[in-house]
Amino acid sequence: MHRALRILEIVEAVCAHLPPYSSPSARSTLYSIALVCRFFSGPALDVLWSTQYSLVNILPCLPVGLWEIVRFENPKPSMRAQRAMNSVDWTRFNIYARRVRTLVITDNGSEADILSAIFKMLSLSNTSQETLFPKLRRLHWQMARRPWLSYVPLFLSSSLESISLVTVITSYAHLALLAVVPTLCPLLTRVEICVSGRLAHPAKSVILSKLKHVNHLSIEGISESDLAHLAHLPSLTSLSVKQPSDSIHNHSFESVARQTTPFTSLQELTLDHDSIPFVVGLLGMKHGWSLRRLSYTTRNAPLAADTAKVFAVLKAKCTHSSLTHIRYSISRTNILLYPNDGVIEQDTLRLLFVFRSLREVVLHPGSGFDLDDSDIDALARAWPQLYILHLHGSGFRCPASRVTLRGLHSLAKHCHSLIDLKISLDASVVFCPEDDTGIDVARSKAPLQKLSVEDSIITEAAPVVAYLLRIFPSITLVTTMARQFVLPQREFQQQCRMYDLWNQVHKMLAQIQRQSPPPTESSIKS
Repeated sequence: MHRALRILEIVEAVCAHLPPYSSPSARSTLYSIALVCRFFSGPALDVLWSTQYSLVNILPCLPVGLWEIVRFENPKPSMRAQRAMNSVDWTRFNIYARRVRTLVITDNGSEADILSAIFKMLSLSNTSQETLFPKLRRLHWQMARRPWLSYVPLFLSSSLESISLVTVITSYAHLALLAVVPTLCPLLTRVEICVSGRLAHPAKSVILSKLKHVNHLSIEGISESDLAHLAHLPSLTSLSVKQPSDSIHNHSFESVARQTTPFTSLQELTLDHDSIPFVVGLLGMKHGWSLRRLSYTTRNAPLAADTAKVFAVLKAKCTHSSLTHIRYSISRTNILLYPNDGVIEQDTLRLLFVFRSLREVVLHPGSGFDLDDSDIDALARAWPQLYILHLHGSGFRCPASRVTLRGLHSLAKHCHSLIDLKISLDASVVFCPEDDTGIDVARSKAPLQKLSVEDSIITEAAPVVAYLLRIFPSITLVTTMARQFVLPQREFQQQCRMYDLWNQVHKMLAQIQRQSPPPTESSIKS
């Protein structure tokens, strides 16, 4: 064996290149080298055991005959101890448990019915009261339907850096337990809290009040006092808030902002809420946000005026050079909203043009955009560093887009890093690229590979293919909307025609990209 392989760091690096969940072959390779090579055995086992998505693999490391699975009148199985456990019984379990770095425990799956019995048996047998996984760094406790929080201490360790608690709070004992989690896990920097039950609100407040050094926090529902505490955490760099309390109003933001400068280190903000006043109020509580990433998701399509309010306060309150990623989208379309009431017009979109460092822009207002080629040209000039741009269409619910293929030409000319584009356009008229100045189509280096045309209009496939290849020579994938059977008959028939034509574009591109050199439009038609 090469002497370099006697260096532990090199062996660990080799094993790290075979993550066990990437493919069956990777797992098989790790199994093999763990069994047959003494130098690789330890590092290979470390990788194999590092991430566990249940207790299924670790429980068989306990001796056979400790427990038996029994069924009483209740069809769900339970467990019963056969004998008392001693320290020797834990020997093999501890060998592998100390290798686990990430553990996911969920109330879904085949073992969910006996989890309660397993937790109880482990708790009674663990007489030392020490954590079962001493080197655990990430714990995902996904128990949305089961009030089993009292068993969490079995898995808490002083090395824990990240914890996700999705659970039911049913007693004050659970509140007391949550209060000591930050003490038991002093290295916590990532925390996700999603609790339900009659004591949900005090439970969240209890644990939030104890967090002092958290960097990343995701929480479902916060009160005014929670907001005040989070705003003054000097280490908080990433915050995700879903469905905050209705008790938070404008005076709440003003009160917090008066105490001291809020959110001094925050760089990433994710909001999931239908209330535009909450979003505007939160962004408006501070001048000079240094946000790098902003994501706002709502279940219902916002009015155009509401979107303008959000963009305006973002322009006024956020440092223009800091923002690199923005997402503004809906999770479902509100069919009660008249489509045109949510259309984003050019004046609203131009509010974001001051953010010159944007690299990813995903905007899904539900009703599409009212833009033309000059607006897209201004967009491309304002955001030259873009690598992802998604401007979702309305799904044939609004008039056709006024953006033509010339708008794509502007993006190819100014956005030299763009690799993923989603836009609705009118491709019924094809311009000659040579007629547009400022780009040498013969030597275009635009890296775009993926184009989603949404509800775009097209009348003929071949000219569009030729145009796309000349401005985006690397393009390999063109997708369109799936057939929307809920559309009225007239719109549905139109969409079916567009769907078929854009599929032709995709198939022709796939065939042409296998040819060399790239053909001209005349060769495509022939």
